[in-house]
Amino acid sequence: KTYGPILSLRFGCRSAVVIQSAALAKEVLKTQDHNFCTRPTLVGQQRLSYNGSDIVFAPYNECYREKRKLCVVHLFSSKKVQSSAPIRQEEVSRMIQKISALSSASKLVNLSDLLMALTSSIICRVAYGRRCGHYNRSHIVSNTDFFFPNFLEVIIIFNTETRQISYLQGNKCHN
Repeated sequence: KTYGPILSLRFGCRSAVVIQSAALAKEVLKTQDHNFCTRPTLVGQQRLSYNGSDIVFAPYNECYREKRKLCVVHLFSSKKVQSSAPIRQEEVSRMIQKISALSSASKLVNLSDLLMALTSSIICRVAYGRRCGHYNRSHIVSNTDFFFPNFLEVIIIFNTETRQISYLQGNKCHN
């Protein structure tokens, strides 16, 4: 259902809310953060976030408040975001040049791979000050248990608790 800039979704027995407006997102994520930050616990997100020890899936508590404060003050401050703008602009320009070259040669453009490479490049340059090699999706997929889009499909398809746990721990699911 849609309620203006708010969208309500159901993933099996779970409800989710999607905010589609910048002003409302600011209200939810900044002003009303304490009311919206705790989410239902899903097995997959706990595996991905080391039992909620990150800031995205952490429960609202003192540890979460400290992590959030560090992020707001040091990582996401206006000055810090502005200082990384040239990196983002340069990486987007590189991606556009690559798209242009591929389309000029009448080759297919895989936007998923290009956007993943863009994101990887920006994160590596901001975090480490240099590009972190060539992004290769097949290399990442072959060297990990699962790839993130597949992870989302697992959460949605295997919704009952026992099937999620069985599948995500690598055991065979039984009907």
